[in-house]
Amino acid sequence: MNLYSLGARVRVDAQGGPQFPLLRRSFVFEKPALLLDEVLPVTWALHVGPSVSF
Repeated sequence: MNLYSLGARVRVDAQGGPQFPLLRRSFVFEKPALLLDEVLPVTWALHVGPSVSF
């Protein structure tokens, strides 16, 4: 997706969507047993950056 064009060769692009992790790890203290964090089955990402065409 082209967000903004700065001329014929330079632009700002954005991409995004769902991501599905292959490994779903959880982080737990052993004593006492306490769940600290767990990876969700679906996460979201948004990438924005410049692009130059030659």
